Amino acid sequence: MTVPRHSWDWPHRDVYATNRACRNCGIIKVTRHEPGLIPWTEFWRDGARVEAVGRTPPCEGEAPQAAGEVAR
Repeated sequence: MTVPRHSWDWPHRDVYATNRACRNCGIIKVTRHEPGLIPWTEFWRDGARVEAVGRTPPCEGEAPQAAGEVAR
């Protein structure tokens, strides 16, 4: 069985943020880069912030089927 991984879409850049959506599960990765501050990353799902301290939350979408793998 293949474990799903995030597959990030092309970035959408605003003045102080870069947004990317996962093609598999829809979570939004927001990289904030405001003047005078160190950049940081936030994750959002269904309009609510996902708490992820120091790591990316796991992908909850369906993993693409690997070549030769049999779907069950």
